[in-house]
Amino acid sequence: MTTSSDRTPDWRTEFSSDELDLIRRAAPIGIHAAQTRSARAHTEYQDPDDHLFVYGVGMAHGAPKDFAAQLKSASGYSEESVPRSSRKLIRMGGHVIHLHRVGARMPRNHRRLYLPNLSDTRRDTLAAASNERYSHTPESLFDLESEEHANLTEALEASGKTRRSMLLVPYYSSTKFGVGRMFLGPAVLAGKYLEITDPEPMTYRRTGATAPRQQSTDTREARRFASGERRPTTTKLRT
Repeated sequence: MTTSSDRTPDWRTEFSSDELDLIRRAAPIGIHAAQTRSARAHTEYQDPDDHLFVYGVGMAHGAPKDFAAQLKSASGYSEESVPRSSRKLIRMGGHVIHLHRVGARMPRNHRRLYLPNLSDTRRDTLAAASNERYSHTPESLFDLESEEHANLTEALEASGKTRRSMLLVPYYSSTKFGVGRMFLGPAVLAGKYLEITDPEPMTYRRTGATAPRQQSTDTREARRFASGERRPTTTKLRT
C-alpha cells in the first residue's frame, strides 16, 4: 500500500538542522513578542466598540518583523523586495517563508487555510513560491466535492513549479487574550486556499531573554516585613 509519506518527500531535509531548529524556535518567539505589544496597543487605544483593528494590524505587521529579527543571524537568511509593494520577502536557504495568522481560531482542518482577502501582489508571490512536490496530500483530507476538487486540481497544475524552492508557512491563531495553536509546514496556493502538507505543531518556550523577571516570594515578603512598622520595645540589661 502506498501512503502519502511514500509519495511526498520530507520537506525537513531541505534545511540544515541548524536552520530548521532556528525556524522552529524563532516563529513562536516572534509571534508572542508581537502578541504582547499588539494586545497592549489594543488596550491602550480603548476603542469604544472594542473593534480589533489595532490588534489585527499590529499582528500583521509586527509578527513577521519579530520573526525575521530572530532569523537574521543565520547565514542562509536573505530578504528581497516584493514587486509593487513595500513588503519584504523572507528566505531561508533559498526557500520562501511566509508567517500567517489564520484568525481567532485554528480551523478544524488545519491543513487547509482559507485566504478571504488576498491581494494580487500577495497571490503572485505565494503562487511563485508554491512547489507541487509538497502537494501530494490525500484527497479525503479536505472532504472535497468532485467539482471543487477539479477546480483545485487545475489551480495546482497552474501554480505548481518544479524548481527546488518551497513555500514554508508558520501559521497560528490568536486573539487579544493570547496565542492559540501554531503549526509549521510547506504550502501550495490553490485558489483562495493554502494547502499544507505534513504540518508539525510548534510550541513556545520561554528563555532567559523572554521570561518575565519576577522577584521570589521570599524576597517580596522580606521587603514587606522590613518596611512595616515595629512596636516600640524597652531594652533590658542582663544581670
